Amino acid sequence: MTMTDDAGMKHSDFRLGMEFFTAGGRWRVTDIGSRTIIAIRVDPVETGQLDTKTGERTQRTMTEAEAQADGWLDGPPYAVAEVVFDEYAVDGCWSVDDGDDIITVGRPLPRLASATPAGDRRVHVVLRYPDGETVESNVDLAPTLTSKRIFASLREDDDLFATMRMTEDGTGLQFSELDSHGNTDLEISVDWIEHLIEQANDLADITAAVAALDTETFPSELVDRLLDEPARRLSIWREYRGMTLEALAEQAGISRSTSTQSKSPPRPAVSR
Repeated sequence: MTMTDDAGMKHSDFRLGMEFFTAGGRWRVTDIGSRTIIAIRVDPVETGQLDTKTGERTQRTMTEAEAQADGWLDGPPYAVAEVVFDEYAVDGCWSVDDGDDIITVGRPLPRLASATPAGDRRVHVVLRYPDGETVESNVDLAPTLTSKRIFASLREDDDLFATMRMTEDGTGLQFSELDSHGNTDLEISVDWIEHLIEQANDLADITAAVAALDTETFPSELVDRLLDEPARRLSIWREYRGMTLEALAEQAGISRSTSTQSKSPPRPAVSR
């Protein structure tokens, strides 16, 4: 058996009905989107039930065989939660190729050591990596809840968001809601939480770098135009500054006719 750890899975590696692995267990693909994979966890299987009379919640963890015998994995529709894996999350998945007996392993994934509400749709998390390193951060989940339809119910429902808890194995955050099939868990994977932390750190670095600059900064659209249209750089710059030809000539200390010639492309030579 050969093991490689230089790359995770790609979107094109997944097929409907196939099974794959993450640090949290074994999963089965139930749907494939243009950029996402949707799957149910088949081993272990975590289910929850809510007693509507007492408000008491019971949690149960089963093996695949137990869940299959009780009908939890029958579908669609499925009685267990379907989880969305985006392009960042699939990098932490691995598959077993039975024909070549090869295991491909993604990068080492962290686990959630703790997660507590921090106001609005923010969560204070501590991630623990396999090498013992820990990362602590306040994570804003609002962009994720807004951009992904599966989390629509979490956007405005404060009571639903208040049901937040870590999975038993620390591979994500779960939120409970009742639907036509009983109690259903929405889950945000630790892969995505790690990605949100990295995005926030990158934004903070960029903001600090811009704030430290003593020189003027320019929009990327202007820079792209200047690079793409070298023959029109003077005109593009004048338009950006909102300057007339006269104003440009005066600032540059040249005549208006010179500046007009500068913006015109050179005439081709004619041989007689």
